[in-house]
Amino acid sequence: MSVRGTTHARVMRRVIIREGARVGQNALCCMDGCDNDGYDLYKARVRDTGPGIEPAVFTWFLFCSERHKQLWVDSYLHPGTHGKLQTGNKGLA
Repeated sequence: MSVRGTTHARVMRRVIIREGARVGQNALCCMDGCDNDGYDLYKARVRDTGPGIEPAVFTWFLFCSERHKQLWVDSYLHPGTHGKLQTGNKGLA
């Protein structure tokens, strides 16, 4: 039972690759140049749509930290800002 004012634990689970050449190994962070393991806690979903794609396809991207996830999301939503956090996200460590 939850008590008012308490926080819940955030579980960081590594993602294991289940198919392909790297079966059984940890998935890596999707940020350019990062070789850290990707975690289930930090993931982003992108909807791929366009001519010839029916129904829409959703792709998951894993990251090692909230900062790397937000950097990638910002560069995806605002092309040309690769490696730069938007104004409201400057406090991410």
